[in-house]
Amino acid sequence: MKETKPDIFNEIVDIMSKDYSGCIDKKDFNHPEKYEITAEMSHEDFLKTVQSYLMDFQDYHVLFTQKSGKAYSNGFNVRRYENKLYVTETFQEKDLIIGDTITAINKVDIAAMAGLHRKELFDDVYERQNWNNVLKNAKKCTVQRNGMEFEFIPKQYDLVTLPPVYSFRQINDKTCLLTISDFNNESALNDLLSQNDQAIINSHNLIIDVRKNNGGFDMAFYQLLSYIFPEKIMYSTLFADDDTMLLRCTERNCDLRTENLSDILQDKVDDYTSRFIKEELLFLQENYGKGFMVRHDTDFEICGRLTPANVFILTDCYCRSSGDAFVQKSKKSNKVKVIGRNTMGITDYSNCVYKDFGDFRFFYPISKIMKNHINGIGVNVDIYIPWTPEHLIKDVDLEKVLSMT
Repeated sequence: MKETKPDIFNEIVDIMSKDYSGCIDKKDFNHPEKYEITAEMSHEDFLKTVQSYLMDFQDYHVLFTQKSGKAYSNGFNVRRYENKLYVTETFQEKDLIIGDTITAINKVDIAAMAGLHRKELFDDVYERQNWNNVLKNAKKCTVQRNGMEFEFIPKQYDLVTLPPVYSFRQINDKTCLLTISDFNNESALNDLLSQNDQAIINSHNLIIDVRKNNGGFDMAFYQLLSYIFPEKIMYSTLFADDDTMLLRCTERNCDLRTENLSDILQDKVDDYTSRFIKEELLFLQENYGKGFMVRHDTDFEICGRLTPANVFILTDCYCRSSGDAFVQKSKKSNKVKVIGRNTMGITDYSNCVYKDFGDFRFFYPISKIMKNHINGIGVNVDIYIPWTPEHLIKDVDLEKVLSMT
């Protein structure tokens, strides 16, 4: 028998109360009584209502999606500076250009809108605020361009997935640049490193740009760590007591995690990934239904290299999940300086599983870091460069690094 919308919502509430790895830490955020769900409501209204409930937890790793429905975007991105939203990128939207400023949404100024939509923005720090959901529901915006003002009506565009970027560039005879947009494709990243290994180790300075890193799998950046650390070191030594990971081994979590990992194992994966998954499956079997249990990552040796002597990592609040983890681990090397703005910071609760609800799919994390929390803060940079509209006309962060080399 197909589950009704109230059935689905009640099960999600049950998961967020018992199985979600932040269920104890965030119990005061859990208020399902504020939301009304009916069997007759449209898929769209149901989706928005459940998403609003989940947004109360302020956890980017908690997602509720409609499988058959189309995902839409604004066709452009913005970033807040003072009390204006600056258009930073345009994809499908042709009526806006980079540098346009939005001064009001639905005739309400940006400061007031921020107060009304604090939950959707996820952050009080201007440069870290996420205005996508607010703009998706906007009827019209007031835009300024070259001293002129006009009304703009946001449109819906099919969500386009941009191709991943794994690139190498030799900036000069002593400095090279790696740009890595995610850690989803371990083989592609390893191929990039292998092809440019000699150029990297012959450079005095390595710059790694993860400012727009969408995350993925931690194991994808393991080979990259050889350039980060100057000597051989075991990966496990990079974890302090505060980094201890707990996996919430409820029966439902163990069942879902086992099912999800078994699906991955059916695909073509490398030996290391296969070993990791099999160890995880054994761990789940041994700890079935036991609640929070300590989970240690599979250990391995980081080879380490003396060159390049200096490693500069460019970060921003769009660097998340495994991007967070990469920056956090890399900071433990004395070769590294992190420059830009703090990462997004969403690794307190990670290792997501998903529950299939027919037309919908629900993702939530089942592990948590014991003490060293970065959610809502991100990994701290060594040299902070605030985002300003100047970033729209030149790469301020990269220029700062080059001035230091």
